Amino acid sequence: QDFNRPLRNGSGSFGFVTATAKRLNVLEREFQIRPTVTRGAANSIENITNLFLSYRPEQILLQPLYSVGRGDVLEPPTAYEFCDAYFTALQLAAPRGVRVEYPGNCGFMTQFCSAYNGLGFSISADGNVSSCDCIYSETDDWGKEFIYGRIADAKLDIYENRVDALRRIVPENISGCSDCFAFHCCKGHCLNNHLSSVSSFLPLSERTNIGCRINRLIFLFKLIYHAKGSLPNVDSADLAAFNIWR
Repeated sequence: QDFNRPLRNGSGSFGFVTATAKRLNVLEREFQIRPTVTRGAANSIENITNLFLSYRPEQILLQPLYSVGRGDVLEPPTAYEFCDAYFTALQLAAPRGVRVEYPGNCGFMTQFCSAYNGLGFSISADGNVSSCDCIYSETDDWGKEFIYGRIADAKLDIYENRVDALRRIVPENISGCSDCFAFHCCKGHCLNNHLSSVSSFLPLSERTNIGCRINRLIFLFKLIYHAKGSLPNVDSADLAAFNIWR
């Protein structure tokens, strides 16, 4: 925590986060913990999960580190490492009545990311209107594609050509999405994360980023668990039959 999310002055933030969690617990307030899992954290997930459980959160929402923005300087887990950490945390938390979820695989979805179809409407402090909740400046990667308007002097200007391009991005029309067995529990997942691994905005290519691999693995693990009553080994024939790449 101190290394991954330092304060502005460079000092650690762990003490502040733990104090907040302990206070919420004392006040019996509902809260969730949303950690980002690096490769190092994946290898220590049992100790980390037990620490989180001591604060009695309502839910732990695990997310893998993506190599975008300031995450570029940290090492992300592989898809298999993250899934192993996810199910380890899930099994530790279940007896305590705490849910462990992964955003993008929480059940049947009609939509995941508001950037698809150009439906997003997020406004930055300086007036940029973006379809993506993660991009607020035209200097950001894909900023000129996601930012489709600007508010200035009480007037909203819309860049119609960018809106037209965003409306063409529909998960059902993306190769590797519409025919994926996990599609309805994913719905394309995060468009920004996908674009971090490709070189062109349109047309969108086959989905190959870590988010896709994780979604497929978690969904498959759950299918096998419900069918057989136990989680498969990551090297099992059950997984190999689906040819899911590492």
